[in-house]
Amino acid sequence: MCIRDSYKPLRGERPLVDFFTGNLFSREKAAYEISKFFGWPSLPPLIIREGPYGLGSFQLFIKHNPKENYFTLYESHKEDLKKVIIFDFIILNTDRKAGSIILDDSNEIWAIDQALTFNPYTRFRTVMFEFNNSEEWYQSIPKEVRPRKDQPFYHLLAESNDVTYEAYVSEQNLLLDQSKKPVKHPLIEEIFSGKKGSSYLKISN
Repeated sequence: MCIRDSYKPLRGERPLVDFFTGNLFSREKAAYEISKFFGWPSLPPLIIREGPYGLGSFQLFIKHNPKENYFTLYESHKEDLKKVIIFDFIILNTDRKAGSIILDDSNEIWAIDQALTFNPYTRFRTVMFEFNNSEEWYQSIPKEVRPRKDQPFYHLLAESNDVTYEAYVSEQNLLLDQSKKPVKHPLIEEIFSGKKGSSYLKISN
């Protein structure tokens, strides 16, 4: 059985103004894991492994109609697209184009191309302006993860067993890390000068 996929090797990445070189494929993986945790939106299954051009991401290719995109699907799939815009806000997607919303043969929409996410400068770029900053958009966020408006938000260095990334999290959704393990995020050395006990020391000017 032959399975078609999209292979994005590390060695094929190029430097971008607001993204570090060498971790775009891992951002794709982080986005997929978050969508899997929530159960929405639909992202094609993705793994990281060695390929013919080295380490990279392999994502299942979804057979779809290339004539369909966000603009043609807006009216017929509005509820599903609401989940995509919420998801993009969570992962700080800076590259949501019309063509990165596709429709498969069973009439299900999929979100693809999540490499330019978890932006270190907290930017959010999308073509899905119909949902931006509206009360309808806010109320469509599931209650269990809907942030209160009267609270601070934090820019965090986050990590899992496989990848490191950055996240923008409301205070109510913060969880205490009780593992007592050191943070392995690569930006730690750029932001802090060292560690004293369980606290990190800020670099002095």
